[in-house]
Amino acid sequence: MNESNFSFVVMGDSHYANAKYHSRQIKNGVVDDLRRYTWMKSHVTAPLLAEINRLKPSFVLQLGDFAEGGCDNKKYESLEMSESLQFHSVLNAPLFIAKGNHERNPAYQKTVWPFLSKNLGFRLRSNYFSFDNHESAFLLVDSNDLKKGNRQFQWLKKTLAAARNRKHIFICAHSPLFPIARPFFGERNFIEAMLSLLKSHPITAFFCGHTHNQCISIHPVGEQKLLQIKTAPTGFPPLNSIPLAGTRNILDYREAGKYEYCWGYLEDSAPSYFHVEVNNGAARFTHHIFRSGPIGIIESKNGRLRAMKRPKENKAPAIRAGGLKKITSAFLHMGLYDSWKDNKMAMLNGEIIGRIPKAGAFIPRKGIEVPKTQLNLIKPENFIEILNPEKENFTVGAIALEITLRNGKKARTNLSSKIYASTRRWNDWNLKSLCYVRPGKKTGPISLKFGVTR
Repeated sequence: MNESNFSFVVMGDSHYANAKYHSRQIKNGVVDDLRRYTWMKSHVTAPLLAEINRLKPSFVLQLGDFAEGGCDNKKYESLEMSESLQFHSVLNAPLFIAKGNHERNPAYQKTVWPFLSKNLGFRLRSNYFSFDNHESAFLLVDSNDLKKGNRQFQWLKKTLAAARNRKHIFICAHSPLFPIARPFFGERNFIEAMLSLLKSHPITAFFCGHTHNQCISIHPVGEQKLLQIKTAPTGFPPLNSIPLAGTRNILDYREAGKYEYCWGYLEDSAPSYFHVEVNNGAARFTHHIFRSGPIGIIESKNGRLRAMKRPKENKAPAIRAGGLKKITSAFLHMGLYDSWKDNKMAMLNGEIIGRIPKAGAFIPRKGIEVPKTQLNLIKPENFIEILNPEKENFTVGAIALEITLRNGKKARTNLSSKIYASTRRWNDWNLKSLCYVRPGKKTGPISLKFGVTR
């Protein structure tokens, strides 16, 4: 490999967790994430790191939330981060980390700065930094802190200008510029500041995590087409890889413009990483799903982007007209923010079928199991309504009805096109599909249709 050719790997949120540092969460019954991440540590992340080693990258970029954080005290915060660094030390290549929202100061400064300083070859004095590798520049920014005019903004503006003649500029951050499939899950100050600079500073790719979805998309920013790669190694291999299209509202933010959605997978269903091969003016981005190998490739050559290989995203199959009489189970999927009260109810075709679950942050696989006694309510076209008698300021979207037939096959309706909010907190996001519902008023009716063949 000559001096202009090299490769690196990008991995997102690994959420290393040690339960003994989280006794307060356990006592309060907040254990779901701890259980998930503890299981993933040995069953997913460890063997995934071994996969990365087999690619022999020059270095590895980690996109933040490398430790779970939220520990009982500052000492435990530092210990968990130190353990995570040791856990990742099996990598046979230098590791560089972009700060996530789960890593808190001063534990991050005390633990991670010295580690990064050794790999960088200089003493780190901030949560953001840059380095060069041959003719490529790498900028790792702190998405929790960046906003227009602040110290990091001035550093980033200067660093981008200095790197203008590099063959490639790669930017890493924890939070996305375009939070595809997990609406509002980002930092507005960061997005506005970053986009204001990138309009006049073309880059090869922007890498991010945070949402735990896998998603590759291309966006018009100024005169460039910006490649955003969103990835995370968190997930459950036993789950089938679930495409984003049809399970989540993809994107309609004002900043998105006429973007191109390339492909993506729902949180937890496709633990992934990206292998990037740089060859002079070209860069090839290969998407690897854990234990499945490479499934998609994007290439950037002289500023032009081209999808070399796209994975097939199978659409939900249509059902025969008589198939609705053979339903054995049904689940009403939905994404939720700030849903904490118990008495919100969902109605299916005029009848109450259950309580809206407690959930936040638009996490996947939340919803209502339709009671067996009410499966006969399901029709080719269905209408969903949500009752909110306590006037809770919550948000709901990505609503779809999924059924399982006697033969084991599944079918799913269309996805609700709007996101319904009983709050004004999202107004600054300029989301076209956002629909305000006065607290206490009924949401809907929302039409959900199955594809039916004769």
